[in-house]
Amino acid sequence: MRYLAVFALILVSACSSLPFQKKSSLPVEWQQRASQLQQFPNWQIEARFAAVNGDEAWNGQIIWRQTASHYLIDITGPLNQGAVRIIGNPEGAELRLSDDEQYFDVDAERLLHRHTGMHLPVNALNFWLRAQIDPRSKAQNMHFDEQNQLRSFSQAKWEIEYKRYTQIENLQMPNKIFLRHPEYQVRIVIKDWKLFV
Repeated sequence: MRYLAVFALILVSACSSLPFQKKSSLPVEWQQRASQLQQFPNWQIEARFAAVNGDEAWNGQIIWRQTASHYLIDITGPLNQGAVRIIGNPEGAELRLSDDEQYFDVDAERLLHRHTGMHLPVNALNFWLRAQIDPRSKAQNMHFDEQNQLRSFSQAKWEIEYKRYTQIENLQMPNKIFLRHPEYQVRIVIKDWKLFV
């Protein structure tokens, strides 16, 4: 009996030293979708957008092409400047205006605002457009519907709300997104999704 008691004590001690693994509170379906999205690092959207900043408002078209961590964004319609192109990667972004002027900044969102006056959260949209959390900052107030689709969350002073999804390559992808910031708002309606491996 003495040996049995010693063995039990060792077993309890060993179990107590194992690291505690916290279970995720996120829906399994949403986590599975995140894994599936990794199969499509390259994608493209065509969308309409409306951006409001106080008394100023912009409406236009966006074509966003993402290739891994590199992106090319064409914005047409607003700004009274013709087309605007942003070419970027994690190191920074280059903005080209229709008059062939070119500008560079390590922050794409700041670059766009400085030369057009428009606020568009370019740095995080790579993730938000796909109903993903930007891993560079913490997300809060995540809400899911009865199908466990992400419907809204808050991140980096923005509130992101998904009004509608559409099925692309067996994945539910957003096609109507509202973005709200204390100072400005953006609405995006995606007309066409393309996912590439």
